[in-house]
Amino acid sequence: MMTEMKGKKLRASTSVLALALTAGLVQPSFGQEADQNAATMLEPIVIYGTKRDDKAQDVPLPVTVLGAEKLQLMPKTGSNADIARSTPNFSYVDYSAQYSNVGIIRGVGSFSPLSAEDTSVVYNVDEIPRSAYSMPVTMLDMQQIEVLRGPQGTLFGRNAQGGAVNFITNTPTFDREFSLRGEVGTNGHRLGEFIANGALIDDVLAGRLAVQYTGRDGDVRNIVTGGKEGGFDVGAVRGSLLFTPDADTRAQLTFHYNKSEDNSSRFLLRDYPDFPISATNPENKFERENYGINLRFEHNFESFKFTSVSSIQQDTLDQRMDLTDGLIFSKVAPLSFDYFNTPGVDLMTYNMRDRTYFQEFRLSSLDDSPISWVAGLNYFRSEFSGKQNGDTFSIPRHCGRI
Repeated sequence: MMTEMKGKKLRASTSVLALALTAGLVQPSFGQEADQNAATMLEPIVIYGTKRDDKAQDVPLPVTVLGAEKLQLMPKTGSNADIARSTPNFSYVDYSAQYSNVGIIRGVGSFSPLSAEDTSVVYNVDEIPRSAYSMPVTMLDMQQIEVLRGPQGTLFGRNAQGGAVNFITNTPTFDREFSLRGEVGTNGHRLGEFIANGALIDDVLAGRLAVQYTGRDGDVRNIVTGGKEGGFDVGAVRGSLLFTPDADTRAQLTFHYNKSEDNSSRFLLRDYPDFPISATNPENKFERENYGINLRFEHNFESFKFTSVSSIQQDTLDQRMDLTDGLIFSKVAPLSFDYFNTPGVDLMTYNMRDRTYFQEFRLSSLDDSPISWVAGLNYFRSEFSGKQNGDTFSIPRHCGRI
C-alpha cells in the first residue's frame, strides 16, 4: 500500500511540473512573481533487494522498480513477459513447456536448464526462490516488483549471475480493506479477484486474504483436431497473518496456492498463410501446481535487526506434447504433411515433482544507522524427481538428417 501511494505522488508531481513549465512558456506575464521557494517533496522509492529497506537513490545498483499502479495495467498471468517489456536489458521467451521461469538479463541466462534450480536469473517471491519449472508468478495482490540487473550472487546465490527478479506481495495491515473486481473481454477473457484485509486483534493481529481466477479461450486454430490452442485457466489464493506483540517485533505467516492449465503451442510456422495455425495431434497440455507456507520473523535489537525467513514449497508439472507439428516438419524434411500427424505418435509426456526447503538467518543494520550492512546464513534444499516418456520419429536415410 505504501508503494502504491508513492507511485501516485510521483506521477502527480511530474504532471504538475509539466503543466507549470508549459504555462510559463505560452502565457504572458501579468506581473505576478512565482514563489521561488515553493517545492514539492517526493517520497523516496524503497527497495528490498538489498535485504534491507533502502531508498533506491542510496543504493549503487542498476534496479528497475515496478510499483502497484504499474502492475495494475499488466495482465494477471504471463507476468514474466510483461516484466521484461517494462525493464531495460531484460528478455523473456515463453517456451510453453517446463521452462516457465527462465529469463535473460544483459545477455546472461539459461536456454535449457538441467534442473529446476539451474538458472542464471532467479525469481523470488517475498525472498523465497521459485523453481525454473514452476508456473510464472501471478500478479495477485502485489506491492511491487524489483528487477536487479547484473551479478547478484552475494545475496541471492549462485543462480543469479544475470540478476534477480523480486516479487514483493502486500502484507496485512490494521486498516479495513475490501475489494472485488471482475473483467470480461474478447477471446473468452475472464477475471475475478477478491481481496479482504483487516485487524483481527487491534494493533496485535491482522489478516489478509487474496483470491483470483483468470482465464482465456484459445486463438490458435488446430487444423488436425479442429480445436483451438493458446487458452489457459489460472487460479491463485494467498492468505497471511501478521502478529505484532510489540513495536520491535513482527511475525508473518503466509500460505499460498496456485494452479494453471493451458494448451499453448510451443512452435508455430510463421509464414503459413493462415498464421497463427497449428497441426499438433493431440494438442499440447500443461498442468502446473505450486503451494507452500512461509514464516518471516523480525526483531529490532538496540543496534541491529534480526530476520528469519523459512519456507516449504511444492511444485508439480504434468505435460503432454506432440513433438512434430506437420506444418513445420513437412517444411524441414521432404515428407508429406500426413507423415508427421499420425495420432499418438511422436508423443512425449513429462511429470515433475520438486519440494524445496529454504531457511535464512540474517543480521542487518537498523534503518537509521549511518552505515548499512547485512550478514547472514542461508540454507536451501531441493528434492526433485522427473519422469519422461516419449517416442521420437525416424526419417528415411535418403532424406538426410535434420
